[in-house]
Amino acid sequence: MLAKSDLSEFLSAFNLMNWAPRSLDQPILPGWQFGNVVINYDNSSSPEAERQIVSAQSYGRQIGRLMDAVCVLINKQEESREGLKALEDLVKLHKEIENIKVRVAERKIELLRKDLELIKRNRPAEYRAMIAELKGLLAENS
Repeated sequence: MLAKSDLSEFLSAFNLMNWAPRSLDQPILPGWQFGNVVINYDNSSSPEAERQIVSAQSYGRQIGRLMDAVCVLINKQEESREGLKALEDLVKLHKEIENIKVRVAERKIELLRKDLELIKRNRPAEYRAMIAELKGLLAENS
């Protein structure tokens, strides 16, 4: 059996703190993802900047604004320009995306209607307050 002094000497020689790293430096999101796209230092010079940009302005919003601007430029060009087919394809893509946005918005309105019906049944006073607020918003935007 070890004496208390021997045990203290053994523990101080074996000090667990000697085994622990002095500092840890580990990125939290070294290869973060956006959909199926992995963002890391292999495909971005600044993944952190890209993460902050995308959190403020999504890729979809960025591409959508570029498409809007390019479509304005296309509409100002003469039809005899080379590459008209590619430009027409871009305008077609833009229209398809706008149609998808409208369908999604219509679906959201339908879901909102169902949610309002649920609130009306279960919390009539809150429903009336929400309807009054919505009417006010609609009047402002008309």
